[in-house]
Amino acid sequence: PSGWNNSVKDTLAALEDVERCIRAHANAVMHHSSKTDTPRAVELECALASALKASPAAQVKVLRSLSNRLANEENWVEAAEASTAAAIVTMQAFSVAAPHQCVWVTHDVEDLRDSFFALTAKVAPLPSVAGIRCGTEEIGEAQILAHLSRAVEFFTKGGHLEAALRVIDAAQIAWESHREFGALSESHAMMSELFRRLHATSNVGDAKQYKWDMEGKPPP
Repeated sequence: PSGWNNSVKDTLAALEDVERCIRAHANAVMHHSSKTDTPRAVELECALASALKASPAAQVKVLRSLSNRLANEENWVEAAEASTAAAIVTMQAFSVAAPHQCVWVTHDVEDLRDSFFALTAKVAPLPSVAGIRCGTEEIGEAQILAHLSRAVEFFTKGGHLEAALRVIDAAQIAWESHREFGALSESHAMMSELFRRLHATSNVGDAKQYKWDMEGKPPP
């Protein structure tokens, strides 16, 4: 349509300006003489992630950057939530771009999102097909599993073990679908260790209460 190319160019130019501002702000945060603080940088990256909701690939990049920044400050749970948000956005985009290849379905995304933190649909939107036509290197099963792996690591470091278990559960969907028994065995061993740690730090009584079914799902 008329004016489409100019519109695209203007949008890309605006995004480049925003990226430059964010990177300049991030550099200022790391500079010892700067008066700018990390919370402000995090706030701007959160705003940018929300603004880019029509472009899943771009949104995932910002969420990954946000996760890295939070992890560098040892804000483990928040870093894990950012990684999980990246996984959720990638799952949704992948399910639209390649519905026959994506092993996660809508209720898997909802279970992951709703089980341990309030990430609303506005923050993790269902992407449009138009928004998936570029940046496909960010969208795929390997990328989703990488985000989930980081989330497990950070949730564990932050002591949010129940959330780590939920994320492992989401990752197991892929391994079960592809019959990757080695990965499943390792994940069950990790779940067992997390359950033991939960039992040691809580007043839940008998550790035998912590059981999961043959699909590896932890108790609600």
